[in-house]
Amino acid sequence: MKTGNFIAISSTSALLVSYLAIHASIFFHPNESGFSHGTLARQYENLTREMQDKIHEQVNIVESLNNKPHHFSFFEKNEQSIKNYAYREIQRFEQTVAEYSDRAAYHHALATKQKNIFGCLVAVLIIIRLPLSYVI
Repeated sequence: MKTGNFIAISSTSALLVSYLAIHASIFFHPNESGFSHGTLARQYENLTREMQDKIHEQVNIVESLNNKPHHFSFFEKNEQSIKNYAYREIQRFEQTVAEYSDRAAYHHALATKQKNIFGCLVAVLIIIRLPLSYVI
């Protein structure tokens, strides 16, 4: 009985070690500031929302300038330069939103893998502990 438990425990441990060795890059993957991947994903999501708010502000500026009555004025050229600046800012913010969204998705995927690996580790440890309780 003890030999069977020893073989089961050692084979399960070997499988666990090999699995963790294959996926060790997730645990040792360098990330900014040493935070977990879940935390980084949430930070990038927050940055994405902030950039989207800035886009809405610039769109509101352009709309307010477009809704203004078009009379010949001394400031018409200035209004056009403000619109051009707002369009460039919108374009730049949209690129930043795409970048932050990609980073958030990447860190979400790594966080999910980490959770899966930790879940497997806990399950194996529980499986290993059960035969020991029958022996002792």
